Amino acid sequence: MLTIDMVGLSETDIEKIVADRCSRYGRIANVRVVRSTAAAGFAVALVRMATARTLDRLVAQVGAVKARSTAIIRLEQESRLK
Repeated sequence: MLTIDMVGLSETDIEKIVADRCSRYGRIANVRVVRSTAAAGFAVALVRMATARTLDRLVAQVGAVKARSTAIIRLEQESRLK
């Protein structure tokens, strides 16, 4: 799971943030973000890494689910302090 302040951001903006965070584990091949309903408060990132080794490293480090060559990562809305 990754925690991101998604308020006011487009899917493209969130994809860039996810790519930046996931690039710590290797080269990114593709990132796609799918938002859920507003009430759910989370989104999902589908991340493909350049190699199987880096995909496995990403899955282990962020607690993602591996589906073939894709890591499915839950994106939680970061808490905002008032």
